[in-house]
Amino acid sequence: MRLPTFPLYFRAGRPGVLLFAIACGTICFGALQPTKLSGDAQTPDLAPRTAAAILQMLREVHYRGDTPLSAEFAGDVQSAFLDALDDQGLILYEQDRKELLRIPLNLNALARNTADRESLRFFEESAARFRHRLVESESILETAADAQLDFESDATLILPGAKRGLLDFFGPANPDYARSKAELLARWRGRLQYRTMQSIYFGHAPSNSGQFRARLAEHSEAEREKVVSKERRRIAALLRPERGSRRLELRIADLFLNTLVARFDPHSGFFSNAQKEQFEASLSASALSFGVLLERSLSGETRVTRLVPGGPAWKAGKINAGDRVLRIRFPEQRGRNAAGPREINPADLAPGEVARVLDGDASRIVQLRIRKADGRIIDVTLYKQKLSVEDNIVSSFILEGPRRVGYIYLPAFYAEFENPGAPGCASDVAREIIKLKRENIEALILDLRNNGGGSLREAADLSGIFIDEGPLYLQRQRDGRLGVLKDLNRGAIYRGPLVVMVNGQSASAPEFFAAAMRDYRRALIVGSPTFGKATSQVILPIPPGATREPGFLKLTTNQYYDLRGESHQARGVKPDIFLPDAGAIVPGESDLPHALRNDSVSKTGLRYTPGDTRGHERVRSLAAARVNADPAFERVAELAEEIADFQAEHHGRIPLGAEPFFEQLRSFVELYENFEDARRRDSRSYTVQTHGYDRNIESIDSYLRERNAERKKQIFEDIYIDEAYRVAADAVVNFIE
Repeated sequence: MRLPTFPLYFRAGRPGVLLFAIACGTICFGALQPTKLSGDAQTPDLAPRTAAAILQMLREVHYRGDTPLSAEFAGDVQSAFLDALDDQGLILYEQDRKELLRIPLNLNALARNTADRESLRFFEESAARFRHRLVESESILETAADAQLDFESDATLILPGAKRGLLDFFGPANPDYARSKAELLARWRGRLQYRTMQSIYFGHAPSNSGQFRARLAEHSEAEREKVVSKERRRIAALLRPERGSRRLELRIADLFLNTLVARFDPHSGFFSNAQKEQFEASLSASALSFGVLLERSLSGETRVTRLVPGGPAWKAGKINAGDRVLRIRFPEQRGRNAAGPREINPADLAPGEVARVLDGDASRIVQLRIRKADGRIIDVTLYKQKLSVEDNIVSSFILEGPRRVGYIYLPAFYAEFENPGAPGCASDVAREIIKLKRENIEALILDLRNNGGGSLREAADLSGIFIDEGPLYLQRQRDGRLGVLKDLNRGAIYRGPLVVMVNGQSASAPEFFAAAMRDYRRALIVGSPTFGKATSQVILPIPPGATREPGFLKLTTNQYYDLRGESHQARGVKPDIFLPDAGAIVPGESDLPHALRNDSVSKTGLRYTPGDTRGHERVRSLAAARVNADPAFERVAELAEEIADFQAEHHGRIPLGAEPFFEQLRSFVELYENFEDARRRDSRSYTVQTHGYDRNIESIDSYLRERNAERKKQIFEDIYIDEAYRVAADAVVNFIE
């Protein structure tokens, strides 16, 4: 089977950024009592031919495509699917799980395309039972909502999975299912009380436990009704049909397919057409956008933070920063029961979902209901147009101190995937370097922290900016064959001292770039070990007819190695100069289920000329002495360890009594705020200046002036950039080309 391919992707999916996500939880759905289900509901949304086509593509294309589809493998898929289906343990019972896992899943028969619907009975029974339990959850929700709130309780709520619990990174990996109706009802009561207390804590900002109790007495009933109302809407939306089909079954089918594909490795997955477009937009320097940036506060309010000049929201002339968004409406899409346009209450979304729903939605028109600062409520209609993706914009500044150092921040390795061959991030970085060289910089800092990856080609092109030519990485295919990715362009744009900043959220493309710079001894790598993703993916269309709508698979096809034959897979690129950071509280590749293991390949005799490292040794020694003596870095390390200990101690356990709840939450908020504060300190080494090119534009562009002022403040207060500057200054003195 010949498959047309889409461009090569090289991203970890923006891995676990350390987010303080206490107030962004959503409650999953519950159930009442176990009943025997007939399994006679037919689900046309996942046919044997769909699973067969996907398994065939996995077998032919995926790096692990020769993995045996054994009974044990199928059992892993079944177990992971059920865990994901009810990741909070509020819908299915333990008995449900046992019964469903007894249904065989014959993946070999599906792969041979010799199976009938009986081969997918596990999926269909699971979907039918989940729907049945979800229907029951409407009544259990009402029963739980009628219970008296008990703020003197000594009970503890356990957040299984904790995907959206008290903290994003709390809790065990798998849910624990209820064994009885009474246990499930107690879970729902506890969950509603927890969400009510959480809402009051963040919405009313009590300064002590006494104030917290007073706010609970005054507002708890109203806040609980908001929580219950939200869950009623959520359950009802899932149970109602969408586009002539059953919305719930469509989602469950997507989940099953993703679970199946992810069993081969964590970076492979199933995409709908809309999801594919959203993924590509996230890797692009430009995308269709409404030109309005929204932010959801901890108290649940969604406000306008910024308008993109020249964009739809800016041109409308009715929206201002600080306006509150009350409703998001898509007039081109049908809502519940096709009774009218699709509408979304922003309060129903987690903070990270707001931007995705707005700019990632397939609709080209949105109507926002806005509350102005003076209390007026207006409706504004916006039409998408292609704009720069703010998160992917390269920016550069001058760090002015004893040495004049250029600073460039690259947030993603973006490319124009709709226009192969068009300039990407490497060209943008080269342009910024030219601007900085006109300012007579003596060294350069390239900041790749929190860079989740992107295009492999752009990573190679960026490497070519700093070396003459030569091999960059080794690529191993599924059959073991090795290839070499090279920089084919002679000459370098920048040859001076170079510092590359990385951290545990630098994944994929930035890791390859950093490894290449290390192999050539071209840069000093500063920060903490990177994420550890040394694989690349392609997006392939699923053959027509295999799915109801166009579908795509993102599949891992290659693993990569540095020029010595070593891989950073599941290990990360270790910096030359280590700076204490979040450490163990940020997950890496090795924490992901079914991640490819680390290995190496035999030396290939590649010929390349590394730089002279004599100056590097002196710079590393000076930096180590500074960092070890710096109380700020010592404090960061201490607080990261305290946060890890806090997680281990509480492990997703939330007290439901008013005072212990307040104290636990206050303790963590204080701990996290201290951690953030410890990483900020006004630089004693430099001031941050705008280079001449941007200064000219700032004189006529207030938006750029505002954005640059905000960015310069962040750079001036960042202790990691401060140390990177000192490393760069030392490198100027000790630089040997």
